[in-house]
Amino acid sequence: MACKVYYGYAVLVSTFILRFTGLGIYFIIGAHFIIPLSVSFGISVGMTAFFPSIYSSVALLIVVFSGYVQDQLKLRGYSVRPVFIVGSLCVGVGSLCGSYTRTFPMVLVNSLIMGAGIGNSGFAASGILAPWFIKRRGTFLLLGMSGGGFGGFIYALMFEYV
Repeated sequence: MACKVYYGYAVLVSTFILRFTGLGIYFIIGAHFIIPLSVSFGISVGMTAFFPSIYSSVALLIVVFSGYVQDQLKLRGYSVRPVFIVGSLCVGVGSLCGSYTRTFPMVLVNSLIMGAGIGNSGFAASGILAPWFIKRRGTFLLLGMSGGGFGGFIYALMFEYV
């Protein structure tokens, strides 16, 4: 007799990991990178704080478009996987490129790429997680969404040693 596997738990873990990686880094930008970026680029701290603002603004604008695309894909019977793949690729490319940025315009471009990635994958993940859990939906949504806060905590500890 085969054991049935409920894939909702895999979706929960995936949501947690998406939020952990994407939003975890976002939550620590102000705490660890504002002053070093300000010194590196020779700009004011206020101007440097503009980077996380771009990141979050783009993410919040993209999530509207991403939600619409997800709805249209579902209505037509397609998978919403491509939306998350594009978002995850943007987060990966943005993270990789972020380590090589040396100029102010490149940091702005990196903020746009990372914001688009988080908007497509991190914020929109709750729309994918919700249908998998009917009973205790709120509990499982909060578990998935807590990845961002947990990621911020772990990344903060990691960057203390870097």
